[in-house]
Amino acid sequence: MERIRQALEQAEIDRQKSGDTKKATAPAASEASRWIASFAASPAVIFADPKNQEARNLLADTYTQLGYATENAPWRNFYLTGASELRNGINTSLMSSNKLSNSPDIITNMPLETFYNYLAVRLDADKAKGKRYTFNLIFPDIDTKMSVYLENQVLYNRVGLLAEDPDGPS
Repeated sequence: MERIRQALEQAEIDRQKSGDTKKATAPAASEASRWIASFAASPAVIFADPKNQEARNLLADTYTQLGYATENAPWRNFYLTGASELRNGINTSLMSSNKLSNSPDIITNMPLETFYNYLAVRLDADKAKGKRYTFNLIFPDIDTKMSVYLENQVLYNRVGLLAEDPDGPS
């Protein structure tokens, strides 16, 4: 691992000396970084031992080099985000606070099927364990009918179809 780290450090020194980030895309440095990402510090090593910070840092350094080297904006974002998450962990502040996902503007403008898919994603599977329900929903104002059913801790919906034997009052 030390040889790999030295190669990465040399690639970074060469990039800094050039003063031009475009020159950092030299094929040798780029190919070395890809090799490191694929084999030496592969994600499989990190999956096998998530607490191995040396491997995480090495892969993060590699992703950073690949991010600097690519001209493709989405790939640059993938690499640099991956490097950040390897170094600092995943930022869950937006996910846990529900600031984006519970926006009334977003929810009220969702198509009906998307809204019920959203509910399925938000379902607390632990609380749904062992429960089984089937409902028919009829929306006369938009001329839509659908069935919603909970089974095996998963919420399903079927637009345009009504269940033959729904739960609840008839």
